[in-house]
This record gives sequence, structure tokens and C-alpha cells, in this order.
Amino acid sequence: MMKYVLRFLSITICVGLMQGFGHPLWAQTDDDISIDLNFEKTDFGEDDPIAVEVVVSNISGEDLLISEGFTSVVYYLRMCVIDPAGRLLVAVDPDKTTVREEYPDAPPLPYVLYNGSPVLVTGCEVFPGGEEIVTYTDDMRAYYDMTLPGYYSAQVQISATRFNGAPCAVDDYAWRKLLTSQTVYFYVHTNVSGAQVIPNQWKLSWLDDDKNVPDVLVQLRSLEEQQVEDITLSSITLNGVPADSVNVLPPKLKAYFNAKESIESLGAVQIGEWYWVTIKGTLATGKTFAAEQQIRIVN
Repeated sequence: MMKYVLRFLSITICVGLMQGFGHPLWAQTDDDISIDLNFEKTDFGEDDPIAVEVVVSNISGEDLLISEGFTSVVYYLRMCVIDPAGRLLVAVDPDKTTVREEYPDAPPLPYVLYNGSPVLVTGCEVFPGGEEIVTYTDDMRAYYDMTLPGYYSAQVQISATRFNGAPCAVDDYAWRKLLTSQTVYFYVHTNVSGAQVIPNQWKLSWLDDDKNVPDVLVQLRSLEEQQVEDITLSSITLNGVPADSVNVLPPKLKAYFNAKESIESLGAVQIGEWYWVTIKGTLATGKTFAAEQQIRIVN
């Protein structure tokens, strides 16, 4: 029972931290240990692997007695990842079925005789001074459900206890903290919702004269997990612009958007450049779906 309580608490803390938009509310860093979260870039295409490296360093200049298992953690699985819908993503096994258990059952803590008195102790290990521990994955997608396009945030979070000395007495510690990395924001492009934007070339003249200009058409098709009949029609947007009208013709759905408002949603644009546009909506179940496509600005 205790392991499930601890797991719930860890997820609750994770959510609270990430709501701070890079300014953790409860997290603590430490001058003894640094955690660096490194992405090779911050903008990933639909088929790009999302490689990430986590470097945990003992920068104290001395050996540290720290919680048992600290140096063998797979650090890229100890991240708070928040997706564009604001959901907390929990690391799972590559088969996407089994959630990793981080808090197994443990036996009662033992007592040892120290200076003639019984002392309650817990497991600890040495983190050598100057040592760096590097964990790396060539694609986060294998562990985190990153199917929605948009901005994600990620932060490594590791709870640890540093002890004053041997034996590692439960009450004789220098600090107990949630050690964190910096918060990293990155963008993921994807098209999992079977969307198509027509036309995919938008005219700059739409900004000056939207009369007799046809609407921008977005076609959505039914997928295994998303039937067009289940989409809440009023929720469909193109770059935040609501649809003027929607026709449901299973297995397709056609949504029409004002051309001038659509191109205005891109902000300042340059002729000949390509831009990403995002289609979003919700299903009757409340689940969010999204898709992206690139369009080009022409004269």
C-alpha cells in the first residue's frame, strides 16, 4: 500500500512543480550535486528522434554519502514531462503497457550498535567527489507519450538524502531534498489526427482583401482512436481561430475557416517561407487531439 501512496505523492509534487513554468515551487537544488538536462535541439519534426542526455555531477569536491541506489538511477526516466494539453506524462516501458515501478516494497529498517547504542539506519552509498553519471536515450518517444504537437516542458527530479557519516542513521542527515535540473521547453511536430489543410499555399493578399476569397478548408478523417462523429464541432480551431462552419460526412469532417483570420494567426510572415499551422479539438470524451501541417506564403 505504501508504495502506491508514495507514487501518488511523487506525481502530485511533479504537477505542482511544473505549473511554475520553470520556477519550481517546492524543488531544491544543491551546491553539492548538479543535474544537467541536455537536448540536441528544441524543435523536433514529426519523424525526428528526441535524444536526451542527463548528467548528474558531484561538484562538492568530496565523497558524499547519499541514498542507496542514487548513482544507478536511469535519470531520463525520472522526468516531469508536461505535454501541450497540460497533462503529466509518466515514463512507461517501451511496449507502452507497463508503468515503471519506482517504489518497490522494502523490509523494515534495521538497528545497528554504534558507540554502544542502537541506531536506526537506512541504505546509503558513496557518490565519489568529481564523478559524473551520464544516462542517455536516443529517443524519448520510446518512454513518453508525445503524440500531441506543440510545446512540451521537461525537468529531471530526484529525491535524495545526504548523510553526515557512517552509519547512515535515519535521523543523522545533512539534507533531504528533491534535486532538480533546469526546466527545458521544446516543440514537437506531429500529425496523428489525419488532418489536411487546403490550400497549403496561402496568399499574402488575403491580409488586404478578404472579399471573394475562399475559406481555408481543413479535412479530418476518422482514425482507430478518433471518429469524426465523436468530435465536439465547436472545439475545432486552426491556429486558435474557430471554424466558421463544419460539415460531418463520415468518415471525413470538413471545417471551414476565414482566410484573412487564418493568415493573421501566423503573425508577421515572409513570402516564400513555410509555416506550421495547428489544428486542435476535443472528442466527446474530453480527450484532446491535434495535428499539424506546413503551409507556404505566396504572392
